[in-house]
Amino acid sequence: MKFIDILRDLAEEKGVEQVSYGDVAGRAGVPWQTVKRHLGAREHFAELLNNQAEQPNPDARVRILHAAAKVFAEKGYEAASLDLVAAAAGLTKGAIYWHFRNKADLFFALLDSRFRSSVDGLPHQVEQALQHTEPRQGLTSLVSNQWRNGMTDPMWPALFLEFVGQIRDEQVRQHIAKTYDETYSLSSKLLPVLKKGGLAAKDVDDQAMGVMWTALFDGLMIAKLVQRDTLDVERLLPIIVDLIWRGIGPKADVD
Repeated sequence: MKFIDILRDLAEEKGVEQVSYGDVAGRAGVPWQTVKRHLGAREHFAELLNNQAEQPNPDARVRILHAAAKVFAEKGYEAASLDLVAAAAGLTKGAIYWHFRNKADLFFALLDSRFRSSVDGLPHQVEQALQHTEPRQGLTSLVSNQWRNGMTDPMWPALFLEFVGQIRDEQVRQHIAKTYDETYSLSSKLLPVLKKGGLAAKDVDDQAMGVMWTALFDGLMIAKLVQRDTLDVERLLPIIVDLIWRGIGPKADVD
């Protein structure tokens, strides 16, 4: 059996990160130095296996991410395992390791996937909002559409809270911080368009605006998770947008 085949078998059994030169050597019946000479650096084992794949299966990756979202939302990160994810996806544990190095790698991939899905349609939604003749109505439409887009998956609030709940881990905190930075970066590109279209004041600070909207959606998701049977966010959003548009201070009505 070739070294690469042995490596693949071992990776399916216990994960590629746990495989050592000695493991491969023991199964092949050769010195570990021989394995190292043929396979190269141990930290590149995962890349080596991926390069050897004849036909990567993107459908399997999608199934794994869907299953992982369910498992992480229901069990929490600590109690979740790759065995549970594999069972939920209807795949072997080896198939999970083929796409993800470990549970943390899968967790981060899920976070990135959710972020992309939440912002993919945002530029188009901004364009639609600008079509409204009444700017405040356009802003309400934009915010409502963003909320609906984020809530298409009913598990998302629980999953979001699970992400945030892991920030004691510095690696997780840094990854989430990077995601927030990307959100603010996207906002900084879209806010000038909103200002030009009359959906925001020209003197509003871009960073403050980006942080405000992100904090609003984050807070609403947590509130919806806690009060899922009583809180009607869809009804409240137009009122909230109106509060933001007018301000809450006692002053003359502003249109």
